[in-house]
Order: sequence, then structure tokens, then C-alpha cells
Amino acid sequence: MGDDAAAESRRPHKIIRLIPPPAPDEQVARTRERTMSTNVTDKISLHHGEEIVDAVRVRLVVNRLITQDGRLYLTNRRILFSPTGLVDRAVGAAEISVYLPHITNLQVEETALTLQSRTRLYRFEGKQVDLFAAQVQAALKEPAAGGGADCLEKERPAAAPAAASACPTCEQPVRGDFIYCPHCQEQLIAPVCPHCHRPVEEGWTFCPSCRCAL
Repeated sequence: MGDDAAAESRRPHKIIRLIPPPAPDEQVARTRERTMSTNVTDKISLHHGEEIVDAVRVRLVVNRLITQDGRLYLTNRRILFSPTGLVDRAVGAAEISVYLPHITNLQVEETALTLQSRTRLYRFEGKQVDLFAAQVQAALKEPAAGGGADCLEKERPAAAPAAASACPTCEQPVRGDFIYCPHCQEQLIAPVCPHCHRPVEEGWTFCPSCRCAL
């Protein structure tokens, strides 16, 4: 009995260190950063030198009957919408990319964010779109955005993309039969329904003319 007690006393004791939990703000920041990095890896592809600034959950309003759930990302170059719904991805819903210098108008009404680019008008709904819009406004004021604070006020007239030998967005050379610019992903030819060949908009899942899936 005495030998067992002596052997027990000679065993090394574990030292337990109590690490205080991080402050609430720091903990929220770490959680959001970890979540954002996971989402970026799984959902979107970034260009060389592109970094994520902010990300929020939103719903893209295509029309009165169709919406798409997804995440809205702000990088140091552009705004990206990535659909997350399984049905949307199954029918081929694509990402939406708008470069910061191409934003001509940005409005927030409660939980709705309206974004106007040179060729499209997008409406997103979410609980934190006001904070996201503030980040976008701050990014537009930086010289790296490519247009400064004048991006929301001045709109450069776009040339006819189908007949142009250069992309009207990045001004890189393109061929006349290109549908998308290989340099900046700007759409060069207006999309049409593959069934009725009438004009449709990017992000739609059904044609409003023939009701066929896009």
C-alpha cells in the first residue's frame, strides 16, 4: 500500500493553464474572418492580388416571383454575388461580378440594397446590407478603386461591344465573336433565351417570354 502511494506521488502532474476567452468584438471578428475564408474557398474564385473585404448573406431579387439566396462579397476590386441555393446551382445560376469603377449608383432602403452598374440593375435583400454598403462607399473613395468618389456620379458611355475590337470595360483586345471578355469577365453580347431567342438578363432562371428554364 505504501509503495503504491509513493509511486503515485512520483508521477508527473499535468499543468492546466486557463486561457481567458477573447473579448466579444475580437471573438466576433475571428468568427467572421474564419467563416469568410471558408466561404471564399468553397464558393468563389479570386483574381491574382484580389482580397476579400466584406461578405454578407443576401437574396438576389430577379423579379417578383424569382429570388436567389447567396452571399455578397466585396473585394478590393469588385462586388461578387455567389448563389448558394442547391436549386439555383442545379439550373446553372452564375456568379454576378461588378467592378468598383463600374458602379454608377448605390442605394440602401432598410434591408434592400440597389446596385446600378453600367449595364444592369441589381437588387439585394439582407439584414446587413447597410453595413455592406458603407464598406462599398469607403472602397469607392479610395484611389485604388479606379475612379474615386466620382464612380457613382460619372458614367462613361459604353461602345457597342459586339462590333468593338476592345472590351468597353477593361479596354483589352477581344474578338467580335466573344460573348464574355477573357480579361475582366464583362459580358460583351446581350444574352438571349436559347428556346425563343428573346432577350433575357443575367441571373434569370426562367425566360419571361416562353417560361422555359435558362
